[in-house]
Amino acid sequence: MSDLWLSKRGNPAKFSHTFHVQMFDCNICHPSLFKMKAGTSEITMDTHLTDHYCFSCHGENKSTNFNYEICHKGR
Repeated sequence: MSDLWLSKRGNPAKFSHTFHVQMFDCNICHPSLFKMKAGTSEITMDTHLTDHYCFSCHGENKSTNFNYEICHKGR
């Protein structure tokens, strides 16, 4: 799998699918957090404030920190 750019508007986030599949089993994220078809999960600014999608594992007080600049560095 290749890397994905996640955005329908605004500043896109780069998701390294390659890195994640090397580290984790697919069933950790699919289908409970993300739909199998790329681009069909509705990730919005509102979900940044919840424990959905990326923020189930990444974010303040999580095992993996979230760094805006790493994900949203643009194309």
